[in-house]
Amino acid sequence: AQVNDGVITAVGEGSATVTLSYSGEYGSASASFSVKVLGIYTVNAEIENKKEYYIPGETADINIVSVKKENGDEVEVKDEDIVYTSLNEDVATVSEGVITAVAAGTATIGVSYVGGGSFNLEIEVAKKISTAQEFIDALFEGSGIYVLTKNIDLAGISSDFGVTFSGILDGNGYTVSNGTFSGAGWGYWQNGALINVLEKDAAVKNIGFVNFNHPNQNQDGGFINTNYGTIENVFLSRIGMPWECGGLIGGVISGRHEGTGNYGTIKNVVIDCSETKSGNVCALVALSNYGSVENVYALGTGGQPLFLDDRGTSKNVYEINACTDEILRNAELPQMLKNILARNFYLFYSPIESIGLVTGESSAVESAFSVDFGGTVDYALQYTVEDNSIAAID
Repeated sequence: AQVNDGVITAVGEGSATVTLSYSGEYGSASASFSVKVLGIYTVNAEIENKKEYYIPGETADINIVSVKKENGDEVEVKDEDIVYTSLNEDVATVSEGVITAVAAGTATIGVSYVGGGSFNLEIEVAKKISTAQEFIDALFEGSGIYVLTKNIDLAGISSDFGVTFSGILDGNGYTVSNGTFSGAGWGYWQNGALINVLEKDAAVKNIGFVNFNHPNQNQDGGFINTNYGTIENVFLSRIGMPWECGGLIGGVISGRHEGTGNYGTIKNVVIDCSETKSGNVCALVALSNYGSVENVYALGTGGQPLFLDDRGTSKNVYEINACTDEILRNAELPQMLKNILARNFYLFYSPIESIGLVTGESSAVESAFSVDFGGTVDYALQYTVEDNSIAAID
């Protein structure tokens, strides 16, 4: 460092001692202090195996990719040379290179080299959904990231639903069941749905929906009225209305009225209409498909169409005869959807004898999907039998 007229100028990396001296009619004195000059370094870091978002309690490791000098030479870095800070400790904390998710939101994590230079990382934390009320609240909040951590049973709960949803609903392989659309305040011929409008950039994925019903006559709907977003890796069964349409969009998406339909993406969906309580079933899209539909398998359509009007693009859309249909068994489905199918098949369709259990016994069914769908599950499915019914242990 150089000093000129009381101004210190950094010249190069390192430490310098600056001395101030006085000599005059009152005598002389001096004082010294040290100045540390940091170098110009470029820090590059990453979150190992980074996920799109985390749920509270999950952790992630930070990996220091490199620390380089201004001339490009790489610096050998020790653990004690790196300082980690969280700018949003209410969302995520960091200690010794390990990030811990705390609550929903976005956190910025700072990574600094003691010699100079820093790098920022971002992590998204989703809201954890584990109860029926939390699920309903998430739908009506409508704009966050929500991840299920267990199966959700809506039995005994009746709601208008019909929300506008702009966030992400990730079922994480779990199923929501036994919902009732109350339809309070709806007029004659109106459409009912779990979600009225799924907005652009919104998503519903990795989830099963079983046994949703609309008790009112002359009203129709299904899972989503109008889709502008993404529906992916979804299983639906017993999505029923008493009169006109039941399934994904009216079928599964949209009622029968202008302006409803699919304008977004539907991908990797299995629909079981065999027990849908409806006079007329449109298994997939009740009015018009203007978007993209790929890898859809519909069971028990009763001869009704998958689309009333397909004006978009559709690929690999099949009507199948049974859950064990060869088309479905040979389908190249994502592992997440295989897990959802395996779980739901045993919960709602598979006879107890098929897994060899009797009342009071429990068993881990590690190859459930290989038995019935020609694949494997990536975790053991634990079931117990009570009163001749099968229940999954989350």
